[in-house]
Formats: sequence, structure tokens, C-alpha cells
Amino acid sequence: MRRLFFLIVSISLAVPAISQSKDPFTFEDMMKLKRVGEPEVSLDGKWVIFSVVDVDLDANTKTPHIWIVPATLVIHGQRDYKVDVSQAFQLFTTLQMLGVPSKMLYFSDEAQYPNKPQNSQLWSKTANDWVDIGTMK
Repeated sequence: MRRLFFLIVSISLAVPAISQSKDPFTFEDMMKLKRVGEPEVSLDGKWVIFSVVDVDLDANTKTPHIWIVPATLVIHGQRDYKVDVSQAFQLFTTLQMLGVPSKMLYFSDEAQYPNKPQNSQLWSKTANDWVDIGTMK
């Protein structure tokens, strides 16, 4: 019983020490991050433009880059074992947070491509509607 007590106390003291030994987030680390500008959507809703700025502390420079990306339709099935479903949700969430026109179609009972007739019809309708200019909003 006494050994167990000392083991628990030792572990409880070691855990904070281990977590404090990690490197803190420094100013230099912050400068390595890219700065993403506010996205702007094209009038037809098909494209998004935004800026990304790289900072070089050694050269004391900022390098801007302009990105133009298409609006994105994410389609994913829970049983797709090639790409984990969490990655599809992360992609969609990131697009939404950046203001990129996007939509997600998720099948809880399908793999990479829907096999059930009703799911296949929904997949086709959603994809066709997405490429129509009037429905990309």
C-alpha cells in the first residue's frame, strides 16, 4: 500500500515537470506562421480570392501571395477507408471558417462512391446543382 502511494505521488509530481519541459511558443514561432487575409467571393460565387503573407525575420521582409481557389463541394462516405471521415469534416470546417463557398454531402452508410440508388441520385443531383452558376451560393 505504501509503495502504491509513493508511486502515485511520484507520477503526479513528474507529469507537470514533463509538460513544462516542452518548448514554449516563442515570437519566432509566431513569425513562422502564415497570415491569411480576409477572403473575397467572386460575383458568380465560383471563386474565392485571399492573400497569404510570409514573414522572414532574418531578411526583415514580408512576402505577399495572392490565392484564387474554386468554391468546393466535399462529398464523403463514412465507410471510405482510403480517406478518414474526420479529414473530410476538417476540410469542410476550414473552408467554412475561411469563408470559402462550400457545401458538404455526407453519407453515413456509403464508402467512396454511393451504391444505393437513392444515395446515387442525391450524389448526382448535388454535384450537378453545384456546377450550375445559380446554385453555387
